[in-house]
Amino acid sequence: MNETTASGSDPVTPTPIATTTTEANRFFRFLCTSNPFYAISAAMFLVGLRLSFGAHTSELDTWALTGGLVGYTLMLASAAVVLVRLAGVWDDVRTVLLLVALMFVATSASFDEVLTLNQSQGVQLAIVGYAVAILVTVCILRGIRLRFPLLFRLPYYFILGVFFLYPALLSPLVKYPDAEILHWGLFAFCSAVAVAFLTLLPAVRHGADYVKVNGSPWRWPFYPWSLFVFLAVALPLRAYLMCGSLHVVIGQHQHSTLFAPWFVAPFVFVVGIIVLEIGIVANNRTTRLVGMGFPFIAVLLSFWTRGHDELAAGFLSEFINTVGVSPAFASLVGAMLFFSVAQLRRVPGSSLGIAASGFLFAIVPPQARSLADVTIPTTLILTIAAVLAWVVGIWRWDIRCCLAGLLTMLLILSSGVLPEAWDPKLKVAIVIHTALLGGLLLGAIFREPIGELLRETAAMLLFLAAFCALVISQIPSNTHTQLSLYYGLAVATLLLVYGHVLRDLFSGVCGVLLLLIGVGIYAVTGYRSARSVMPGLDYLCVSLALFAVAILVSLGKGGVLPDRWLKFIRAARPATEPPSSTAVTQ
Repeated sequence: MNETTASGSDPVTPTPIATTTTEANRFFRFLCTSNPFYAISAAMFLVGLRLSFGAHTSELDTWALTGGLVGYTLMLASAAVVLVRLAGVWDDVRTVLLLVALMFVATSASFDEVLTLNQSQGVQLAIVGYAVAILVTVCILRGIRLRFPLLFRLPYYFILGVFFLYPALLSPLVKYPDAEILHWGLFAFCSAVAVAFLTLLPAVRHGADYVKVNGSPWRWPFYPWSLFVFLAVALPLRAYLMCGSLHVVIGQHQHSTLFAPWFVAPFVFVVGIIVLEIGIVANNRTTRLVGMGFPFIAVLLSFWTRGHDELAAGFLSEFINTVGVSPAFASLVGAMLFFSVAQLRRVPGSSLGIAASGFLFAIVPPQARSLADVTIPTTLILTIAAVLAWVVGIWRWDIRCCLAGLLTMLLILSSGVLPEAWDPKLKVAIVIHTALLGGLLLGAIFREPIGELLRETAAMLLFLAAFCALVISQIPSNTHTQLSLYYGLAVATLLLVYGHVLRDLFSGVCGVLLLLIGVGIYAVTGYRSARSVMPGLDYLCVSLALFAVAILVSLGKGGVLPDRWLKFIRAARPATEPPSSTAVTQ
C-alpha cells in the first residue's frame, strides 16, 4: 500500500524531474559553448575590407587594407592573452589563434599588390610583415604560457617565411609577364610550401608524447596539428591570389590566371607523407589508410588542367614540352614511388596501391592532359571487374574491395560510355553524383571508420552542392531556376530520409539545414544597395559588434562578469537532476 505521512495525510507525490530543456535554451547553450562569433567576426571583417579597399585603385587602398589586417590581427592576439590570463577560456583561445594564423596569410597576400606597384617598398613590407608575424607569435605564446615545441615552431616559422618572402623573390620578374622563369616561379610556390611542411617529419617521429605537457588542456593531435591543417587549407587560395597579383597581364587575357588546380599536387603528396608517418608512429590503421589515399587525390588534381583558360593551357603545354610528360603522368610516377617506399617499410595495403598505380600506368599516356586522353580498356571487362569487386567486398565484408568497384564504375562513366549528344557538364554531374551516392551506400553498409568517413564526406558534399543550387536559383539571369530549386529540395529530402533510416545525426542535420536555408533564401531579400564611399562599412560594424559579443561570452564562461549579467547563461544551462523524492514513513 502507499506510504503516508505521520499525520495520516495523502500520499506524497514525487516531484517531476526536468530531463529536457527547450530548443531555445539548447541553441543558446550551443552558442555559449562553441562561441562562433570570433569566426563570423573575422569573416565579416575580411569581406568588409575587401569591398572597401580590395579594388586597389590607389596606393591608399593598399595601405588601408594592410593596416586593417594588421590591426585586426593585433586585436585577436590581445584577446587571446586576455582570455587566458583573465578567464582561462582555452576553447575560445584555440579559435582565436587559428584566426591569427589566417590573418597572417591574408596580410602576406595584401603585400602582393605593393610588390607590383613599388618593388623595393613591397620587399621591405614583406620582411617587416614576416618579422611582425614572428614577434606576435612569440608574444602570444609567452602571454598565454603555451609550450610550442621547437620541432613544431621552426617549421611554422619556415612556412610563414614562404608565405611572406617567396613573392618578394619573384618581384623582379613581375615586369616580364611573358617570361618562362616567372611562370615556373609561380608554379613552384606550392612546392616550396611542401618542402617547408616536410620539416615537420622530425616532430612526427617524436609522437604524441612530444606535446603531452604543453601548458594547456589541448591534446594531440588537435594540438598542434590543427594549426598546420589550417595553413594547408589556406595554401590553394594563397597560390591563386599570388598568380593573379604577380602575373600582370593586359589585353584580352587580363581576367585570366596562370593558376590551375594541378599546381597543388606536389603539396598533396607531402601531406600524404606526413599523414602516413603519423599513422605509422601512432600505429593507427585508419590514419595510415587516409595517408595512402592522398597520392590518388594528387593524381586526380593533375587531371584538372582547366583547359578553358588560355593562360593555364599555355603553361600546361610549356610544362609538357619542358618536362616531357604531363602533370598527370608525373603524379603517377610520384604515386608509384610513394607506395614503393611504403612497401619497403611494410605498411599494410601498400601493395594494393602499387597495383592500382600500375593499372593507371597502363591506361594513362605520358602526355595525357585530361581524362579524355586516357585509353580505357574494354568497357565490358571493366564492368565485370566492378561487379565482382562489389560481390567479393560484400561477401568478405571488405570495404576496400567495394571501394575499388566504385572507382571502376566511375572510370567507366568517365570513359565515354555516356551518349556523346549529352552536355559535357551533365556527364560530369553524373560521375560526381555517382561517387557521392556510392559513398552514402558504402557508409550505410559498412559501419567502420572508413565507412563513416565516406558517409559524412558524401553527405557534406551533397549539402554543399544543394546549397549552391539554392543560391544559384536566386540569380535573376539563371535559366534553370526551377531545376536548381527542385535539386536542392530533392537532396534535402534524400539526406533527411537517409539520416532517419540509418539514425545518422550528421546526414539528418544536413537535410534540416538545407530546408532551413531554402526557406531563408526565399524569406530574406538581403541588402543590395552599395555604399558610395565605403561599401563595406556595414560589414565592419557588424564584425566589431560580434567581436564584442564573443568577448562577453568568453568572459562569462570564465566567471569574470558580474552575477546579474549571467542570469541568461545560467537559465540556459540544463537543469540538474534533484535527489529522488521519497515519502515520509510513519
